[in-house]
Amino acid sequence: DQKEREEARKEVRVLAQMQHPNIVSYFESFEERGSLYIAMDYCDGGDLYGRINAQAKKGFNFPEDQILDWFVQICLAIKHVHDRKILHRDLKTQNIFLTKRNVIKLGDFGIARVLKNTGVRPQSEQRERERERERERESEEEEEEEEEEEEETGSIDKAMNV
Repeated sequence: DQKEREEARKEVRVLAQMQHPNIVSYFESFEERGSLYIAMDYCDGGDLYGRINAQAKKGFNFPEDQILDWFVQICLAIKHVHDRKILHRDLKTQNIFLTKRNVIKLGDFGIARVLKNTGVRPQSEQRERERERERERESEEEEEEEEEEEEETGSIDKAMNV
């Protein structure tokens, strides 16, 4: 259907921008006889959903170190995506893939959204703007104090001349 085809084309455009060890790598795409083909990483370890279910059936928990390792990899992948002003919009264990070596690969960017004007500034830039506003306020306060002192001095001078 047309909607699925457009989502697949969008995924190609988004994946082409991503180059990160924890994101499914895009190699190329082409259309042939009305079908879109996308060549990308093969994640031979399945998805996180399947891995969690398989582990649950065994009756064992994952080692904490493994969970933390996966968590860090997922966070790094999401940071890479967000740094490019892209929202994945479909984060779930079925879209987090694994290699046999337990390397996380974030995939399925079919409904991702590319942001244009986020209005969000880096924290360092926000802090600098806040400091600049504070300096402006302090400067205005100093000017007001000087004007008040001049008015008081002028009043005293007038009183002495009378």
